[in-house]
Formats: sequence, structure tokens, C-alpha cells
Amino acid sequence: MTLFDPTSLRTVTRLVDRAGWSTVYVGRRRVARVPSKRAAGLGIAVGVEWTEALAHAAELASETVKAKKKAVALLRVKDRTEQELRDRLLRAGFGSEGVEAALAELTREGLVDDARLAQVSVARDLERGRSIAAAAARLETRGVRAADIPPTGGAGELARAVAAAQKRAQKLPESLPMPAKARRLLAALARLGYEEETAREAAERVLGFIPPDQESI
Repeated sequence: MTLFDPTSLRTVTRLVDRAGWSTVYVGRRRVARVPSKRAAGLGIAVGVEWTEALAHAAELASETVKAKKKAVALLRVKDRTEQELRDRLLRAGFGSEGVEAALAELTREGLVDDARLAQVSVARDLERGRSIAAAAARLETRGVRAADIPPTGGAGELARAVAAAQKRAQKLPESLPMPAKARRLLAALARLGYEEETAREAAERVLGFIPPDQESI
């Protein structure tokens, strides 16, 4: 829909409110449909000149509300980072300006909070046996800024590696030769993101030793 005709500057002649939306008319022509709660804030009223700037503001307000509604629906399914929401909204066809405006509003309202999401995500990953480095890396791939990721010091990393090794060692067949157990345990710890030195020490504590041929994960 063309919201602004530069050859025909005219004034708003009618506003029709229905179901939370205001339809704007210039003469007999419908020029925009904006959220009723935002119309007054944009300065849209009968008698106001319908300018290019006002047309753009109305279009942006409309898209922002629609993008927010889509984002909230996505958040009801699961927590998402700001970048994940941005990607989904852009793929859904929303313009970048409307997407950024929607995300800014959601952030102010506390519905998008990467720092809070990061804390929950790290705690969950550590509970599942992943290393701190792996937990942080997973957040980075989801677009979380480094400043929003909880401190990833190494305190307790060996204890977590030992706990993870114990859980996985319990699932290994008793008949499995010790070298094979060591290989599987080291591989499992590597997948969880533990550094080689930490993984080897954890495996050694659980198995009693690491065979000489297990030089690397």
C-alpha cells in the first residue's frame, strides 16, 4: 500500500477505531492502519496534515507491534536470545527497522534479557556436565555478547569433570578392557568441552590410571 502521495498533500479526515487498530483516512482514501494506542502519540488526528514523515512513522508503528506479537509468540515456545529473535523476525519478512524497534521495546519490558538467559543456560549446562568453556561457547553461537555471559573462571572445573567422568564410567560395560574404557571416557569428556589436561586427570581419578598409550583425547 502506498502511504504517501507527494503530489497530493492533504489532511487526515477520519479515524476509524476497531479491535485496537485505527484506520486513517485522507479524504475517501485509506492511507494507514496503526495501533490505536499509538495513534495519538504519533500525532495522528483529524485535521492533521498527512506528511511523508507521518506516513513512515505510522508504518513503522504498525510493523513494530506486529513484530512484537510474533516475538512474544516465539518466546512462549522457548527462551531465545536477542539475536535468535532478530533472525527469526527477519526471516518472517519484517523490515529491519521494525524488528529493531520491537526488540528495543521487548528489552525495556524485560521480555528479552540476554544476561538473564545466559545465567540460566550456563547453570543448566554445568548441571548436565558440560565444561564452563563449552557453556560459554554455546551462548556465543546463539549471539549472546561476551559482556552478558557470566564469568567463566576455572574454579570447580576439575570437580565437574570428575563428576561427569563418574557418571559415564558407570555406563561402560564391565567387560570392556581398561584402554578402551579410557578412550571412551576421554572422548566423552572432550565432547563436553573439557581441556585435555583436565579430562585426563578426571579420567585417571575415576579409572585409577590412564594407560601410557592414551596420549591425547
